[in-house]
Amino acid sequence: MGNLANHYGNLRKHAEAEKLQQKVLEQQIATLGSQHLDTLGTMSNLANSYRDLGKYAEAMQLEQNVLEQRTTILGPHHPDTLRAMSNLAGSYAGLGKYAEAKQLALKVLEQQTALLGPIHSDTLQTIGKLAILQQNMKKYAEAEQLE
Repeated sequence: MGNLANHYGNLRKHAEAEKLQQKVLEQQIATLGSQHLDTLGTMSNLANSYRDLGKYAEAMQLEQNVLEQRTTILGPHHPDTLRAMSNLAGSYAGLGKYAEAKQLALKVLEQQTALLGPIHSDTLQTIGKLAILQQNMKKYAEAEQLE
């Protein structure tokens, strides 16, 4: 069911994805527990659907939980932990909390560059997100330097 929910999201059927992901999450919490990595993955996917639907506060709440759990389980420098941090920065930006989003995105970029290298796809994706964030903050010169 989780794959179907992701497929709905890819098709931009975000409301359908949200409903199915909520159902999957409930079942995973009941069977695997709230700290299982699969459960955390589903939480992250549900947060993505919330963000796609403009429900940034709900997304932020889930992403904070995912980040906290992944940091505890995987460590602060694991690529999945860094992705969770990047997702949280996206929700901060969606809520207009640009300073917090920028601070978190810069932290992600620093750690990804050190861990994965400057041309890894995750690092490049973070650079792109940071450039968009800078543009949203009307800091065009800083955004241009990132590209």
